[in-house]
Amino acid sequence: MKDNFSTFRPVFVPGPVIQKDRMIFFSSNKTLTVHVPRELSDVLVRLCDGTRTYYQVITELDAWDEVLVDNFLQDLISSGVLFDAFNLNNFFWSFVKNPTRFFKNLTDQEIVEFVRKAHLLNRKQAFKGTKYQIPDTAFLKMLNERRSTRVFSKEQIKAEKIMAMLWAGYGVVRDPLLIDSVNPQRVKAWQSHKFPRHVVPSAGALYPLRLHLCLFRDCMGLDKGIYETAFRNPYETSIRKRSGDPTPVVRAFADDLVMNEAQGAIIISGSFDRSADKYTNRSALYVPLEAGHVAQNVHLAAVEQKVPNG
Repeated sequence: MKDNFSTFRPVFVPGPVIQKDRMIFFSSNKTLTVHVPRELSDVLVRLCDGTRTYYQVITELDAWDEVLVDNFLQDLISSGVLFDAFNLNNFFWSFVKNPTRFFKNLTDQEIVEFVRKAHLLNRKQAFKGTKYQIPDTAFLKMLNERRSTRVFSKEQIKAEKIMAMLWAGYGVVRDPLLIDSVNPQRVKAWQSHKFPRHVVPSAGALYPLRLHLCLFRDCMGLDKGIYETAFRNPYETSIRKRSGDPTPVVRAFADDLVMNEAQGAIIISGSFDRSADKYTNRSALYVPLEAGHVAQNVHLAAVEQKVPNG
């Protein structure tokens, strides 16, 4: 066994398929099929969950030949389907660099048919039960007005509106409510350190996300380019320009025509390593969930600011 695997915590790429004596793995650019006894593959999937070190996995597989198991795991690591739970960033970055493109050959009729079938499935899942009328509030009106826009006017947006949308996504609020009857010591420690609280929930209050603003063209108050954002003080958004060329971001979108009309985009990125320090492989779930909270907040803030968004 390799000496540099003392801290390596093996975890498989998500969604391996076991079919009799075969394991099938799906990565960002290939499908890998390996032949392995079903008894061994079942145990491997259970053990390689990011909570055990490489050596612990080998030790628990004492019913199998140690050298053969070691060589097999090394081959899986070399093939890119078994990786370190504390290095999830590299795995997800491969999908960012090679994003799956949308199909371009669908007709309008085919798209309508997809929507019709989905609507029928949703209706089948509905049931007749006790009905409750939702009260008419300002928040209800905002949800009702939220739409995904695909046609933009090229009208310039004020920088203040963009800053408000960024803050709604990941901004800091003042005087967090600290209620934790189960662990009062945690509350005391939190109060003594004065940790900031953002507008979205975060697993372990680690806040592993970063927001970047990419302007495809000049707006009212900002030049086109890529901006880094920071949220240090309550109800404030800070930005600084990192590049004057938005082209790399434009290329990441599947539909370039939409980007040619839009003012810009808010980019959400995250550090799986920061979350993995506490949650190991579960960071693969928690970071995208947090990004979803941010995206929804940005959408609702855009409605409030009357900014078309998609």
